[in-house]
Amino acid sequence: MVTTDIAQTNGHKSTAMTVTSIPAAAKLQQLREQLKVVYLDRSEAIDLIMVGLLSKMHVFLGGQPGTGKTEMAKAVSEAIAGTQFFHYLMTKTTVAEEVLGAPDLAELQKGKFVRDTESMLPEAHLALMDEIGKANSIVRNSALGLMNEREFLNGKIKLQSPLITMIGCSNELLDGEEDGAFWDRLSLRYMVDYLGDEDLRILLLRKTGNVAVPQVTTVLALAELEQMQAQVKNLPFSSQVVDSLVELQRELKKENFVASTRKYVQIVTILRAYAFLEGETEVSEDSFEILNHVIWNHPREKTAVSKIVAKVGNPLNIQAQETLIAITESIAQLGACPNFGTKQDKDEWATAGTGVLSELRNMADRLQSMIAQHPHKAKKAKQVLIEIESKKKPLLAKVSEILYGA
Repeated sequence: MVTTDIAQTNGHKSTAMTVTSIPAAAKLQQLREQLKVVYLDRSEAIDLIMVGLLSKMHVFLGGQPGTGKTEMAKAVSEAIAGTQFFHYLMTKTTVAEEVLGAPDLAELQKGKFVRDTESMLPEAHLALMDEIGKANSIVRNSALGLMNEREFLNGKIKLQSPLITMIGCSNELLDGEEDGAFWDRLSLRYMVDYLGDEDLRILLLRKTGNVAVPQVTTVLALAELEQMQAQVKNLPFSSQVVDSLVELQRELKKENFVASTRKYVQIVTILRAYAFLEGETEVSEDSFEILNHVIWNHPREKTAVSKIVAKVGNPLNIQAQETLIAITESIAQLGACPNFGTKQDKDEWATAGTGVLSELRNMADRLQSMIAQHPHKAKKAKQVLIEIESKKKPLLAKVSEILYGA
């Protein structure tokens, strides 16, 4: 493997990154994992951004201030070499000139209104619109053509924009009627929350120098990203999955969730991109889980939408996850073996452990039976079975040691 260090500017401060001669898809996975190590508890948000890049869709990152939305989005853009990056902090007073470019004074003197678009949004491959919710709807809607058709009318000339993905970060939702078209184009949506206790502890240990701070060192070339985008377009999408998508629309309508036809066309591309990201060779109903971050319009709808998506997409996944949760809870209730207790304490714990093991076997057998009935939908359920086995082994070993001296 050949490794080359480069100085990657990409519109940001110079950063040491590494280009390796590994396949683009493998490099994408490497970048994905590095980002997830650096940005704690942001796995889903990172996957959404990756899907956005692969599908050329746009991303909304919402949530409270101080949750690292902007920093994470910038880190992804820094990892794509050969791209023009546009980043702007929006305010209530932001005008279109600040985003699209100011009028070219020389052309204005000739009676022509032409914008100087150099280093502005119309010439960007990647864009980060910070506090997008604070900008007025006129400014947001001025970018609609760029976002959808990748076209920009500059004076009388229609320009083609290289825009791949726009990431809109906001502490506010875009729920006004005047923002409907703009919101619809932010196809991938995620609400970022504050870190939990353990992740916060790790972050603080990093910030105080108690543990090493991981870095993102992998960089994708624009040509590599374009290569993968082409592969995404050609990923097989069976008529069976199309039928499931139509069924999803019916089930959503029953609960008054109505998505536009344009949204379903976007969904086809998004499903292909997510399947590719997951290393699949074709789209299956397993990929429907990404739609939990596509269909809702308000965070309060997320739970209901997720239930419908899971029901239509792959009910086996629901059963598998419920089984894993039940097993995890049973083991937690049993607790650890009282190593410093009496022999009677240990025997009682082992007897209870035998009951838990029996329960584990029964639940795993039921799940195995369901997998046998739906083998084409069983990939993630099989992964759950492996996880169940990993939980069962140490418990079985300890129970056997106490009861049989094994």
